[in-house]
Amino acid sequence: MKRITVLLMAMVAVIAMAACGGNAKKNNSPKEVVEAYYQHMVDGDFEKALSYTSASEEEAKTYLEKMKSFEVKIKSFDIVSETIDGDNAEVEVKYVSTSSLMEEESESQETVKLIKEEGCWVIDEK
Repeated sequence: MKRITVLLMAMVAVIAMAACGGNAKKNNSPKEVVEAYYQHMVDGDFEKALSYTSASEEEAKTYLEKMKSFEVKIKSFDIVSETIDGDNAEVEVKYVSTSSLMEEESESQETVKLIKEEGCWVIDEK
């Protein structure tokens, strides 16, 4: 009986990881997803950041090309607020960035919209 229970638990874990893309987003709140996204942006790991979005492979490729061509860099960020309404959420973020288009750092604030896909919060890029 214990073997069956352990086997079932292992199967559930594998299914849960597959449903969330395998990067442990299942139990993350919208705030945690946005924090992870922005931290990867700060680190310059745009591909990893995009794993937290609903962007298709083609959309991600286009986005990566733009980020690299404009030399966009997120210097820092701060989560201002989080609002959850069922399977939708909004996270307000302040961030400091630079790019080849700006002479100096710029501080911006944006509302990041998230949706729940297969039980996982992702940044809505649709």
